[in-house]
Amino acid sequence: MPQRFSRSSLRGIYGSSSSYFTVNSTCSSSPSECPPDRPPVLTPQRCGSIARSFARIHETNLKKQGVLALTFAEPLDYAKVQQDDTIDVLCANVAPGVPVDVVLHHTDGTTDTISAVHTYNEQQLAWFRAGSALNYLCRK
Repeated sequence: MPQRFSRSSLRGIYGSSSSYFTVNSTCSSSPSECPPDRPPVLTPQRCGSIARSFARIHETNLKKQGVLALTFAEPLDYAKVQQDDTIDVLCANVAPGVPVDVVLHHTDGTTDTISAVHTYNEQQLAWFRAGSALNYLCRK
């Protein structure tokens, strides 16, 4: 069974051409409440962002902070996201060049599954798995 971030809240930030949705992790500072591969220390409260596009520097900063920066594989999927949605990001087997499935849970009880893509290489995925580049370096 793939690891998934349990129904995390989805907030839309509207008003610009680069509007994006931030996935807030349900993970707290208690080790028993965190997924096993996401340490509670120095882990961002967001596990991912889904955007139409990212500025290069912004995407790089997210990668170094251990945040999964995703873009919509199909641009029309952006319209499927509703303001009060919660989502699951199925990213247990994330690999370079492999799309990530995202499940949108709408308040009316329906769901949509969309595909998101990323630009991570193996090193950057190691940062994500460690919670951040700093966590990765501290473990070496």
